[in-house]
Amino acid sequence: IPQMYFERQKAMSAASAAAALLNLILNYIFIGIFGYVAAGYTTVACYLVYSIGHYLFSRRTCMEKIGSFDLYDEKAVLFISLFMLAVSIGVNFLFPYRAVRLILALLVTAGAWINRKKIVPAVISGRRKSS
Repeated sequence: IPQMYFERQKAMSAASAAAALLNLILNYIFIGIFGYVAAGYTTVACYLVYSIGHYLFSRRTCMEKIGSFDLYDEKAVLFISLFMLAVSIGVNFLFPYRAVRLILALLVTAGAWINRKKIVPAVISGRRKSS
């Protein structure tokens, strides 16, 4: 995390505190209405805020300290994130079908394992290639 490397912990704390505060507020509002299941959804929403906050602070820190933000390929990370979100939502609809969920999980895991030599370098060193 660039904020840790460049000793910018206040930025990390701000993103973390904002997500935690939002989680408390959303839990207070939605658990009374929808029950304990709402806690899971509000936590996911707050992790999204947390991730975006850290991304923005990392980007700003890198631009200030090194003049660029070529840490990873944002498109690859976005694609993987959207794919995992879609799989997570799909699994919720398949909750009554244990065998189908297991097969789907095995297929996704096997696909990621087979393509790991393509996926990992694309995410980690996406735009670091010398031009």
